[in-house]
Amino acid sequence: MYSDATELDGVDSGISRIFFKKVWDRLEELDIPYTLHWGKINFQLNPSLLQKMYGDNIAKWKDCRNNLLNEKSRKVFTNEFMVKCGLAD
Repeated sequence: MYSDATELDGVDSGISRIFFKKVWDRLEELDIPYTLHWGKINFQLNPSLLQKMYGDNIAKWKDCRNNLLNEKSRKVFTNEFMVKCGLAD
């Protein structure tokens, strides 16, 4: 596990997305592990990328969510992003 971290943040705009996409592509090219904050600039996230970034922690997160929230509550706390990323099931 890496202890050094850099957080990049910004306003979600066309120019920001171009910048972040270039950064993420370069990290991939250099095989540098990285993660993204789910609630910030996250347009590139999808189930396979989340699995690569977080591994078994995705299943643990889903288990915790399912144990914490009943079915009715999970529906309230589910959004398009979660569905797109495979986090809602």
